[in-house]
Amino acid sequence: MTSAELTALLRAATTGALADRGIDADVVLPGIDWAAAAAPRVITREPAAERGCYASAVALKVAGVCRVPAAELAERVAARLGEHPDVVGAEAAGAGFVNFRLGPAPRAAVIGKLLDGAGDPPEPVDPDPVGQEPVDQGLADAVGVDAARYALHRSPVITDTRLLARYTEENPVYRVRYTHARLAALARHAQALKITPGDRFELLGHPAEDALTAALAEFPVLARTGPKITRYLERLAGLVAEFERHCPALPKGDEPTSEQHRARVALGAAARRVMADGLGLLGVSAPERM
Repeated sequence: MTSAELTALLRAATTGALADRGIDADVVLPGIDWAAAAAPRVITREPAAERGCYASAVALKVAGVCRVPAAELAERVAARLGEHPDVVGAEAAGAGFVNFRLGPAPRAAVIGKLLDGAGDPPEPVDPDPVGQEPVDQGLADAVGVDAARYALHRSPVITDTRLLARYTEENPVYRVRYTHARLAALARHAQALKITPGDRFELLGHPAEDALTAALAEFPVLARTGPKITRYLERLAGLVAEFERHCPALPKGDEPTSEQHRARVALGAAARRVMADGLGLLGVSAPERM
């Protein structure tokens, strides 16, 4: 699910929970910005596996206006969420927060659509940003065309050309392109081991897997502007790193290949596609090796 779809899910659960108390949300919450009030955030740290993948403060934000105890409203919202077929667990937390977890169906839909290449190809942004004709040659000579183009999409003001020339994680363009190269390496190693992508996505239960899948779902509806794409790719690179750290996609030593390994290979392939498409929107190459 995209964040917009999750917000709609939370809105429906909240208005339903208020209706259970005889409160009409349209009357008591006129003009509410549900995108701000109900926006969920992804939980990536342990023990997220027990608490839920997403958290929302929607009950806390609307309880005062509706004159309902926030903790009670959170319980009611969680109960409503738990009735949705795509939600496998929901509970109130703290003084008005709701944590919930999606089941495998939304995850399968996201990964499957990306791997199948479904949908229209996204329109690229201007490959030569901020009116450069072409990208400033001096900057390109100093750091390379890809780094120059990415940096100018990120911001028209370049303050540190030395950073852009470094092969370090602190360099955002290197971090993003190196992430794609690592995902390409995963695909090569999986092929060498004769491990094909699987579809048992219900086995992808770690918070890092949920967070990565949630981010991938945002790509098709991402605003096609240079700054938004670069911020998205940098966030995605961080989530891929967490996935790699906590969720090995390849068996180690004599460990047999499991369906979980194969599902993780599929998730890695989906992330690789999005990284490549995102870089392509900027006119920046997605390297297979670095």
